[in-house]
Amino acid sequence: MKEKRMEAGLLKSLKEAAAMERGELKGRETIRRLSRPAPKWTKTAIKKLRKEVF
Repeated sequence: MKEKRMEAGLLKSLKEAAAMERGELKGRETIRRLSRPAPKWTKTAIKKLRKEVF
Protein backbone atom coordinates (compact mmCIF):
# COMPACT_ATOMS: atom_id res chain seq x y z
CA MET A 1 0.00 0.00 0.00
CA LYS A 2 2.78 2.42 0.96
CA GLU A 3 4.65 1.64 -2.28
CA LYS A 4 1.60 2.51 -4.37
CA ARG A 5 1.24 5.88 -2.63
CA MET A 6 4.91 6.63 -3.15
CA GLU A 7 4.68 5.55 -6.78
CA ALA A 8 1.62 7.74 -7.34
CA GLY A 9 3.34 10.73 -5.74
CA LEU A 10 6.45 10.31 -7.87
CA LEU A 11 4.42 9.89 -11.04
CA LYS A 12 2.40 13.02 -10.24
CA SER A 13 5.60 15.01 -9.60
CA LEU A 14 7.15 13.85 -12.87
CA LYS A 15 4.04 14.80 -14.81
CA GLU A 16 4.02 18.25 -13.18
CA ALA A 17 7.71 18.74 -13.98
CA ALA A 18 7.11 17.79 -17.63
CA ALA A 19 4.13 20.17 -17.83
CA MET A 20 6.28 23.00 -16.40
CA GLU A 21 8.97 22.33 -19.00
CA ARG A 22 6.36 22.51 -21.77
CA GLY A 23 5.07 25.78 -20.31
CA GLU A 24 1.64 24.42 -19.39
CA LEU A 25 2.10 25.11 -15.69
CA LYS A 26 3.75 28.01 -13.94
CA GLY A 27 5.73 27.16 -10.85
CA ARG A 28 5.69 29.10 -7.61
CA GLU A 29 8.37 31.68 -7.09
CA THR A 30 9.57 32.75 -3.69
CA ILE A 31 12.14 35.45 -3.19
CA ARG A 32 13.94 35.32 0.12
CA ARG A 33 16.43 37.69 1.61
CA LEU A 34 19.48 36.03 3.03
CA SER A 35 20.98 37.21 6.26
CA ARG A 36 24.55 38.35 6.50
CA PRO A 37 27.19 35.63 6.42
CA ALA A 38 28.43 34.41 9.76
CA PRO A 39 31.52 36.19 11.07
CA LYS A 40 34.88 34.50 10.59
CA TRP A 41 36.18 32.77 13.69
CA THR A 42 39.86 32.61 14.51
CA LYS A 43 41.49 29.68 16.26
CA THR A 44 42.05 31.72 19.40
CA ALA A 45 38.42 32.91 19.53
CA ILE A 46 37.18 29.31 19.25
CA LYS A 47 39.61 28.19 21.95
CA LYS A 48 38.47 31.01 24.24
CA LEU A 49 34.82 30.15 23.69
CA ARG A 50 35.42 26.49 24.49
CA LYS A 51 37.16 27.40 27.74
CA GLU A 52 34.27 29.68 28.73
CA VAL A 53 31.58 27.11 27.97
CA PHE A 54 33.20 23.89 29.14
